[in-house]
Amino acid sequence: MKRRLNTLTLMKHAGLPVLLLAAMTLGSCDTKTLYEETLEIQESGWTYSDTLAYHFSVNDTLQIYDLYLTLWHRREYPFQNVYVNVHTVFPEGQRLVERLSLEMMDADRSLWLGECGNEKCRLDMVLQEGAFFQQPGDYTILLEQHTRIDTLPGIERIALKIEETDQRREAANPVY
Repeated sequence: MKRRLNTLTLMKHAGLPVLLLAAMTLGSCDTKTLYEETLEIQESGWTYSDTLAYHFSVNDTLQIYDLYLTLWHRREYPFQNVYVNVHTVFPEGQRLVERLSLEMMDADRSLWLGECGNEKCRLDMVLQEGAFFQQPGDYTILLEQHTRIDTLPGIERIALKIEETDQRREAANPVY
């Protein structure tokens, strides 16, 4: 994902005017994001029935996109991964389902992946690269937890981000 400025370093060396200029510049450069939303999970745990729903619209069917998930969890999360069912609901109602294992620890099961503080971790991961949407309209991506237990403790929130790439598909039926 994108490298972010360290605001403390920026404040030490350049002061507030440069920080404000950087914030305005960064805010105006994010035109490649089609969609971004973070959904909170109940403090009591993520249950089978607590489906996370992300709704977005697509107009450009030739644009290629990358889809990312960001997952926040507590260090005491009891597993090395979380299984999810990812449902993509298309504008005409068709549904595609894929089961994924979102790996949260290294192969030795000794270190959390991502950035961790004393109590919490944040993990950015690629959901799909090079995706395109064949139909214009409203889409929904649903995330269901699908682990061994109904109430999954320790997952706090999950964000979905859809970004445009610099690539485009060719039109299927070029007009001459």
